[in-house]
Amino acid sequence: MLNGKEFARMAKGLGGVMRFYWTILLWFFCATSWARLPETPQFRQHTVADGLPSSTLYGGITQDKKGFLWIASKDGLARYDGVGYKIYRYSPDDYNSLPGDVVQALHVDAQDNLWVATEGQGLSRLNAERNDFRHYSKSTHPEIATDDIWAITTAANGDLWFGGYGGGLHRLDKTGRIQRFVANAKQRNTLIDDIIITLSFDKKGRLWIGTTKGVCVWDGQQFIAMGTDPALKTYVLHILHDADGSVWVATRNGLHHWSAEGRVVGEIISPGKTIFGLWQDKQKAIWFSDGPNVFQWHDRKLFSYTPNKQVPAKIYGIFEDHEGGFWFPTEDQGLLHLPAGWRNFSVFRHDPLDEGSLSGDFIRYAVEADPGHAWLVSQDGGLDKINLMTGKVDRILSSNGLWAKRFWSVAETDDNAVWVGHRDGMTRIDIKSGMI
Repeated sequence: MLNGKEFARMAKGLGGVMRFYWTILLWFFCATSWARLPETPQFRQHTVADGLPSSTLYGGITQDKKGFLWIASKDGLARYDGVGYKIYRYSPDDYNSLPGDVVQALHVDAQDNLWVATEGQGLSRLNAERNDFRHYSKSTHPEIATDDIWAITTAANGDLWFGGYGGGLHRLDKTGRIQRFVANAKQRNTLIDDIIITLSFDKKGRLWIGTTKGVCVWDGQQFIAMGTDPALKTYVLHILHDADGSVWVATRNGLHHWSAEGRVVGEIISPGKTIFGLWQDKQKAIWFSDGPNVFQWHDRKLFSYTPNKQVPAKIYGIFEDHEGGFWFPTEDQGLLHLPAGWRNFSVFRHDPLDEGSLSGDFIRYAVEADPGHAWLVSQDGGLDKINLMTGKVDRILSSNGLWAKRFWSVAETDDNAVWVGHRDGMTRIDIKSGMI
């Protein structure tokens, strides 16, 4: 655990030269007075070079009881054990293999069976021993009306519900019986659409169904259309049941917040944008993405993070693993990962377009200033003061004059003066007057 003085001693122990070429990274545990620094996610990228079968991942991620992560890709199913990947692909000589390589949806049931939907090949169940696929498709089970499955979930009684592109909603019970529900505009309390995009059970055991025409709920007896806002008669991509009992609905027209009865709770977040991925973390914050950006809604405040500003990713989903790490499948940049301890870090960088950022990225020295602040000097000739409570950066001295490019160290004295060491000697700066 680092406090301000320990941080200063660490800097001195390094001879005053703290060389982080791209960033300066401060690590403080929540018990310190600096715990309110802004959290800065540092996304790690997994690609084909790391063992993924493809960098196009749009079918989701899930985790089984043994801790393995399962990742859907455009070229097979991947299992990640924390070190490497095992790939499952279609084999024409093996009926018990994956029936296709384009994986569209994943789900782990209470018995730890993995359910896999592949494009045009229906649904397959990989048993808990992970050595055999059993297939459910139009050819093997005529009760199934579509082989393009996009959504899978399990009820508390073990029944499996699934649906996709046309064909309506299907229920597979524990006896193997399949029942199908379809939309019928001439009848009341039926399914509102035969194209099923997402499925989710609430705490009352009701099944919420997201379609291309909005949301409806199966209460065990009938289907009930939810939401009266015309803006919701659109593609519903994700449905999340908040710990407080309310419901979040991700659509092509922003993120909507409802009561459990379908009444609007607040304003639309990110209106006009398509919301990819929706998750509530262990701290009760809501995570979602509009493609290139990741958002966190917490205590009625919206925080945004961009994993890659130079080459924006298109994020298709969000998943939190058992340890609290986050995973983000993307369209063409593989898998982005935030390790479980990401909240312990705050990162400060130089941004040429932001006067409130660091003067430079090559930090030569860092030391505690008055309580709650720190001084930094950079090779680029900058003297910065950081507020360790808020993360605000004040540029005290920038590269004005040739000597300013040779900063090496900094210290604050009791008379409110700052001394800066450089190749040509030392310079005293009066904090109050700004005199050098």
